[in-house]
Amino acid sequence: MNIINQIEPTVESLAKGPLLRKITVLILRIIAVSIVFLGLLAFLGGIAAIIDIIPYNLSHGLGITLALVIMILAIFIAVKILLFRARTVRICGENNYPVIYLSSILLRCTGEVVALFWTATGLAASILIWFSGGLSLEGLPFPALIIQGPPFLTGLVTLLSAVICGVFILIFFYLLAELLLLLRKLPRD
Repeated sequence: MNIINQIEPTVESLAKGPLLRKITVLILRIIAVSIVFLGLLAFLGGIAAIIDIIPYNLSHGLGITLALVIMILAIFIAVKILLFRARTVRICGENNYPVIYLSSILLRCTGEVVALFWTATGLAASILIWFSGGLSLEGLPFPALIIQGPPFLTGLVTLLSAVICGVFILIFFYLLAELLLLLRKLPRD
């Protein structure tokens, strides 16, 4: 019977924002821990690939090693972004339109993480192309690899297209966040 009496205050707290902010902070922290865990698994897979490939092709092993370093840095930066945005959500004091403000923060966070992932993937792909001649890129989800040519030129095109796409992704999500904040400033009839 006591649980039934707690439904109304819980729903009211969701509508006003404090409980919703706590849930969002918890979810962002869980995502950060998940990224660390998945990054650790990918790192161990990369180490296994390095151990397998170094006896046969040293330059390819060096390319995988540098790509792993980039992956570790990207994971570290992604976790820092998620924890920063979680802290931003936790301390935000917006009470009039909490869902709009919260959505704006989450849109920015999504744009930052997706742009980081895209740019880091492009940088890792470029390094792998330069060090291995493109032999190890079958599994990478990267559309810029359509261009065939000398490894240096292909790697350069891959890097530039990744950076450009990352910047456009970031601008797009920031634009969505600002448009959402602009909605709450519209005059009411």
